[in-house]
Amino acid sequence: MLDFRHKNIRYLFIAIVTSLVAFMLMASGYALWLLQKQKIESGRDLVSIQARVFEDYLTQSFNNIDVALRNVPLIWESGIPRGNAFALALHNVPYLRSLALLNEQGVVVSSSNPADIGQKIDTGSFLPRVTAADEILRIASPWRGRYLHEGRPTAPDQPAEPSALVFLPVLKTVSSNNRVFTLLASVNTDYFVNHFSQLIESEAGQIEVFRLDRTLLFSTDVHKQPGIRLNLLPGEQDNAAQPAVFEHMLDGRAVLTAHQASRNFPFALHIHLDRDVLLAHWQKQMQILLAVISLSICAVIGLSIFIYKRLLHSARIQAATDEQLSLSAQVFKSSAEAIFIATAAQRIYSTNRTFSEITGYSASEVIGQSPAMLYAYSGERDSDPKPVWADIRPNRPWIGEVSHRRKNGEIYPAYLTVSCIQDGAGTITHYIGVFSDATERKISERFRYLSEHDFLTSLPNRRLLEEHVDQSIARIERHGGSCGILFLDLDHFKQVNDTLGHHIGDLLLKEVAVRMQHCVRATDTLCRQGGDEFLLLIDQIDSPVDAANVAQKLVNAVSSPYLIEGHALEITTSIGIALCPKDGFDVATLTHRADIAMYQAKQRGRNHFEFYHPAMEHWATETESSDSYSS
Repeated sequence: MLDFRHKNIRYLFIAIVTSLVAFMLMASGYALWLLQKQKIESGRDLVSIQARVFEDYLTQSFNNIDVALRNVPLIWESGIPRGNAFALALHNVPYLRSLALLNEQGVVVSSSNPADIGQKIDTGSFLPRVTAADEILRIASPWRGRYLHEGRPTAPDQPAEPSALVFLPVLKTVSSNNRVFTLLASVNTDYFVNHFSQLIESEAGQIEVFRLDRTLLFSTDVHKQPGIRLNLLPGEQDNAAQPAVFEHMLDGRAVLTAHQASRNFPFALHIHLDRDVLLAHWQKQMQILLAVISLSICAVIGLSIFIYKRLLHSARIQAATDEQLSLSAQVFKSSAEAIFIATAAQRIYSTNRTFSEITGYSASEVIGQSPAMLYAYSGERDSDPKPVWADIRPNRPWIGEVSHRRKNGEIYPAYLTVSCIQDGAGTITHYIGVFSDATERKISERFRYLSEHDFLTSLPNRRLLEEHVDQSIARIERHGGSCGILFLDLDHFKQVNDTLGHHIGDLLLKEVAVRMQHCVRATDTLCRQGGDEFLLLIDQIDSPVDAANVAQKLVNAVSSPYLIEGHALEITTSIGIALCPKDGFDVATLTHRADIAMYQAKQRGRNHFEFYHPAMEHWATETESSDSYSS
């Protein structure tokens, strides 16, 4: 025991308390600086990931355009007229408005829009400037208007108005059978602007897509003018080979910007993330931490005064203090995750600093409260996951994902583990809860979901279906068996769009998708390929009869009447079936042959299904030559 009757001992005690307060202030300042640094680094990672995701989406979209233009001459050579060939290409690429054929003088000689014929296009402004056949896709500056005949090209000194309707001409010269074709496609930039706007909050971030000569193609910023020439940003290396993230001032705001160039085409993009929005949560954490620090310093000073006056108290009080210090050392031993200790009566006894950082509650606000105050209920209370305290045993903790609510009302997902501590007699004395914020993981899972599912029906998209087909084929190679690919096309669906509008058509597609899902197993994969076309993978079937049974269920389900916003509708479907390994051993072959069988089903009256047979290849060729097929 210290003898406070000596002046030097009192001075020593005061010096120790002063040093402790100074250390707390320095440690708190360092913690705030570290949190800010971590938040900015997290923002750099986020904007870099978004740039890669959006660049990949754009590159894949332009790859689809490139493939569509490359296939047009092949479709002509099969005997299909140009107009129908253009319509077929546009059907498969929804973000194209029109397709046109140019002669050597750059004059439109054929187009999906007859009004465009006769238009002369200056192809010298397209990038990159190459002339060889089978060239890379070339991109022009944005054009005002909707179609070529009514449009006008923009220029850096004459950009389009921010609210103006624009499109993007892209050019490709391809050769087929020693003939050279120059094809021009009009890309609907609003398609990509709307898509990106749904994925990034306008007040927090912006996207700019520009040619490598820095001509702005389109942007989610409603104030940017398509066609202007963008200046090189501070810290940006023009046409850098690697993606870069840098911080600079933009329109009077501090932003984090990611620069990402397309790996295949002459364009790049910027993702701008507002630094103030990024640090908003940090500022809240700073306020909470400063409040906790102030309370802690006051507590330290008050406690010091108390200890200064009552240091000679009884051994019982000292023993209780030692027990509290020992228990606190166990609670705060690990600070990477939020921790709380509750009594056997399920009342919070203590928390660590990470608990306050994640939840927003200081220790004084939660001590004595039930852990249930952290839960966020979305409806009936029993439907939300939460620990069953009575079932928790030393070797049987409760582990699960729960919904928590911060002090400011924000709901976030958390991974929670609750275990218990027993005394020597086996009686539970305390519960220990450990949890972490799973928000970033959920965001990552959401991005993956969006990249693998159709935006209208929420069905898997073609990319995810192909992965599942590849997995099924791999199992067949190792263990044998069979699987089936069903190609479904709605009969006369175009009439619904033409007579009732695309809104009713979209609602009908969603209802058809729901009915189809009820007809398949959880192990099967139903995909919307685009428009009114669907693909279905039936995994691990014993015989073709299994595929036929599923196809008949689908035909019956789809053909039942619909009531869409007061409209009584009837629709049917034609289905083509290809089996693996009988009809093919890769996704492309199986899909193509199921498509041929579907055409045969339509030819034979629609509203039923057909299995693929090699003889259909000759029929499909004759059908394409005579141009007799109509959906």
